[in-house]
Amino acid sequence: MGVKAQSQKPELSENIIDARGQGVIPSRGSKNQCKRERIGSVMAEVLVCREGEIADGGVRVVRSGEVEVGVIRHAGKYFAYRNLCPHQGGPACEGVRMPQVVDLIGKDGMFLGQKFDEADMHIVCPWHGYEYHLADGTHVCNPRIRLQKFNVVERNGEVYVAI
Repeated sequence: MGVKAQSQKPELSENIIDARGQGVIPSRGSKNQCKRERIGSVMAEVLVCREGEIADGGVRVVRSGEVEVGVIRHAGKYFAYRNLCPHQGGPACEGVRMPQVVDLIGKDGMFLGQKFDEADMHIVCPWHGYEYHLADGTHVCNPRIRLQKFNVVERNGEVYVAI
C-alpha cells in the first residue's frame, strides 16, 4: 500500500520558487510553487518552467526549503547546480556564463592571441570569479572542487529539477 505523490499546476515566475510554498519571492506579482512529496527515496521535483521559457544562455533560480538551485539553459539543454559556490558561498549560478578562453601559441612558443572555445562553457561565480565547467560543474583548475549537480527532468512540455 503506497501513497501517491500529488502535484499542483502553478503559475510560472521568473525568479525564485519555493517548492514548499513558503517564503516565495514573487516576480511581477505571480506565485510560483509546485511540489511532489518525498516518498521513501523519491526526490522532490520542483517545476522550473515550461519548455522554451528560459532563453538560451539564461538561468532561473528555484528554491526548495533552504536549497537554491540554478537551472541554466545552453544550446537547448538544461543544467542544474546548487546556487552555492564552494569557495566562499557566493551565488555561483547567478554569475556570467562564458566560453573558455584559449591561448594561441605559435610553434616558436610566441603568444599569438586568444580565442573562445564555445564547446566548453563556464559558469563564473560573481563574488570572486571562480569558474566551473557548465557540462559537469567541476572547477576549471581543480576538478576536486565542484558545484553540487541536480537532475533535470523534461516531461509534458515542462521542465523540473529533482531536489
